Amino acid sequence: MFLPYIPQKKNISLFLVIDFEFARGVHRTDAVALLVSSGANVNKQNSGGDTPLHWAVANKYEDVVKVLLTSKEKNNLQVNQQNKLGWTALHFACRYGSKDVVELLLQQNGTDVKAETKQGCTPLHLASAHGHKEVVELLLQQNGIDANKVNEEGNTPLHLAVRKCMLCEVNEASMELQPCAHTVLCEDCSKTST
Repeated sequence: MFLPYIPQKKNISLFLVIDFEFARGVHRTDAVALLVSSGANVNKQNSGGDTPLHWAVANKYEDVVKVLLTSKEKNNLQVNQQNKLGWTALHFACRYGSKDVVELLLQQNGTDVKAETKQGCTPLHLASAHGHKEVVELLLQQNGIDANKVNEEGNTPLHLAVRKCMLCEVNEASMELQPCAHTVLCEDCSKTST
């Protein structure tokens, strides 16, 4: 097994290693796993307050997410750690529609499905606003989820889902509206978009 050269420092940036491995298109987690098992700081934040877990989730590096989550007990991984905008790893996963990662995060003891960003958005707001139906369905099954939570702009997840439906993009090739992805929240919209 080939491992890239890694300096023997616990404080080497996991961000750097994650970016290096995946920028090369290799998609291996050997270097990340080695650093994590050596005690690298998995909660270290960059200038925006993001952690390696935020970074891996936002970039859809599911294998890295798994490595970080398996180290949770040993390295005291903070699954609910917020960045400077108040986003957690679950916010990123919901924003980008990463259903498998959302499932992984929800399996972690204590993952906060009600965490709010600085603008008062929950993970459900973000999944709804970006049309991720499967993620919305998954979140709605969680205990404590508040589908009527109002953010700072006065919007509930339903408001954001309907707004997305009203702004469906036109398929330029066929000049037809794309089907609405929000039928889980908006049955009226699904009747008009099919």
